[in-house]
Amino acid sequence: MSDVIVAVYENGVFRPDQPVTGLSPGQRVWVTVGEPLDLSQAEQKEAELIRRLEAQGLVEKPAVAPAPVDFRPLQMPGPGLSETILAERR
Repeated sequence: MSDVIVAVYENGVFRPDQPVTGLSPGQRVWVTVGEPLDLSQAEQKEAELIRRLEAQGLVEKPAVAPAPVDFRPLQMPGPGLSETILAERR
């Protein structure tokens, strides 16, 4: 299980803002601490929707980010398509 949980750190303990599901009492977990993101209200709603869909098993995060596509336009001899169309209209 992998999830992002918003929590408050008080008196040496992390207190989650929302109930945490999928963990057993006393279960050990890895915690990565980071500053909260400054998300707009729409982005927060979208993130919450994705979190809920993942929890229901309806969507899943890709295991590895897709490799960037090395896009290079084709080099074609002769005039470009726009020039050809304009010439035909004259």
